[in-house]
Amino acid sequence: MTFDCSGQSVCENDGQCFQDTPDCPKRAICICPLCYYGARCQFRTSGFGLSLDAILGYHILPHISLTNQPTIVKISI
Repeated sequence: MTFDCSGQSVCENDGQCFQDTPDCPKRAICICPLCYYGARCQFRTSGFGLSLDAILGYHILPHISLTNQPTIVKISI
């Protein structure tokens, strides 16, 4: 993945967006700045300590129903 998302970025908090092809991309990833993480750089680590966002952030799958989420997410709910 070497192509910039050309202004169509889904990344938050100034994350850098990269896509697999310049035309008709099928995949895009975000490279998050320091202290941010998540599929879209939507979570912040500084100032939270041990919040559920910081602990479970990488386990929560966006656009997936609760029944198909990982077991750790279901238990935490």
